Amino acid sequence: MDDSHYNPLIEPILALLTDGESWKVHTLASQLKAHGHLGRLDEDSMADLAKRNFIIMNALFQLQDELLKSDCYLSISSLHIQLVYGHPKQRPSSNDSLREYYLNWQNYALSREQVIDLLDQFWQALPINTLDDTTLARINKRWKLSQPIQMQALKKRWRALALAHHPDKNTHSNADFQQIHNEYQQLLQYVRVKNNN
Repeated sequence: MDDSHYNPLIEPILALLTDGESWKVHTLASQLKAHGHLGRLDEDSMADLAKRNFIIMNALFQLQDELLKSDCYLSISSLHIQLVYGHPKQRPSSNDSLREYYLNWQNYALSREQVIDLLDQFWQALPINTLDDTTLARINKRWKLSQPIQMQALKKRWRALALAHHPDKNTHSNADFQQIHNEYQQLLQYVRVKNNN
């Protein structure tokens, strides 16, 4: 696929966005699935999730470019997607690297390992809190990791919890997933510090 490949989700997404409401990637995915526009994209659940998010974000950024010719602007972030009418015809630069990533179709076919590395890089860029002994004990109760915590075991457990609690599963909220992610980042930092001492 080349970088200019047309995404078939553009029209169904535009139809959903015209209600003027604010959307999230996982709620768009749920509606697209419910209307038969989005099926399983990979046998591996993590790769399927990455491809589903990629194809939705790709359609959103293509649609954003198309709408620049009109009086509409498509505001895009994973937790806030909204069509805004009467907006100036310029794209903000704040998400240019994200836009470039999702418009490059080579990123659609990442391996499972590349997806995991990409997620790790993304989450490492977010601010995290320090981890004290009380917090470590509380987190480890949920994570059920043997002591001392090994990096490989931590990453394996993260993948399992991330898949189980991802908002696309419709069984957990964004807050649940964000909490697990924050705990993972704290545990990663904790293990890295322990390994460097």
